[in-house]
Amino acid sequence: MEFPVRKLFRHRKVFESLDWWKHRFGRSFSSVKPFLTPCDDRMAEYFPSPEKPAVPLSVKEVGLKFCAVPPEGNDDLEDLILDWEDVQAYRLNSGRLRASLRKTFNVKPAGGRKRDNLMYLGRCQTSTELRHVYVCLAYTESEAHKAIEDCTDPEKIGCILFATRRESSVHLLKERGISSVPLRECLSQTKGGFTGTCPGPCAECTCPDPLESRIDSIVKKALPDASRGSKTKHSASAGGKARAQTFLLKYEEARHYMWTYHRKNPALSFTEVRKRAAQHVSLSESALKKHLKKGDFPDW
Repeated sequence: MEFPVRKLFRHRKVFESLDWWKHRFGRSFSSVKPFLTPCDDRMAEYFPSPEKPAVPLSVKEVGLKFCAVPPEGNDDLEDLILDWEDVQAYRLNSGRLRASLRKTFNVKPAGGRKRDNLMYLGRCQTSTELRHVYVCLAYTESEAHKAIEDCTDPEKIGCILFATRRESSVHLLKERGISSVPLRECLSQTKGGFTGTCPGPCAECTCPDPLESRIDSIVKKALPDASRGSKTKHSASAGGKARAQTFLLKYEEARHYMWTYHRKNPALSFTEVRKRAAQHVSLSESALKKHLKKGDFPDW
């Protein structure tokens, strides 16, 4: 049976009783329980009714005890007198989940940048490029697409684990040389959590060649203001000049895209439009930032 990873991500900010979690995950609860941790000073808001588990009872503190009261219109249900152990809140322990995912996918802990809806795992020890691996915590397709919009450099983000398959996001990442893994398709639940193997999609996504990266750095030094028409430095190699010409075309395409997009969407900020232009021409936002500045557009 597959591990309910998408459902777990959806409830990652929930603080509820252990009985609430048990009702929510049903037969999968035994595999989810190891990733839950009790909150010493927090009381749950709801407790499932023993007669009708789908009806949440509101938890209130009454003296040294706790009372679970049914909502209006459920006169057939009685109040419940509970102890602290019954109403103590539990939450998802992200640290335990990360540790289990690292073990499953052979990822070594490392330092990574914090991003919205993306949880950093570490560096993959299976891929030859030692890719940086992130987990996408977004629940919907639109949230997932927004979370990976800025992921344009495979050297900074080499692989993203999604709860389920996200076709549009996967296609976009593949064009940028970034791998993706649908956890729902490769994790199976066990009593102690989950087990699984990485499908190894890295072979389908090629990271930039180190030599090409070196040429890129040379071109940037040789043509620091190429997009604004400055002359090529004499020290640039013939190969560097040819490659620079390719980049110039991309910069001009991005400039035209920004100009057209601004006319259609004048409310959007310059930074946001430049970000979209970088995605359009498949360049990193940092590279475009050096060559296209607000001053280059007179009416912005």
